[in-house]
Amino acid sequence: MALGKRVHIFLRGALVVDEAGRTLLRRLGESGAHLHAIGVYTSYILQSLNLRGSKRTDAAGQTTRADC
Repeated sequence: MALGKRVHIFLRGALVVDEAGRTLLRRLGESGAHLHAIGVYTSYILQSLNLRGSKRTDAAGQTTRADC
């Protein structure tokens, strides 16, 4: 991010994300990292953060916008 390179973070298999984790994800997203969710819970987490550019990837590898 600092060097102008894209950073992609894939969230998968999380059972719990506490407030510190949500804060970290929010800061990463606001800094330009592309957050991708795989699964229902991680998709919910990204939607609740209300970040632009967050994406959801389903089991078949299809990507959709998480903020739709």
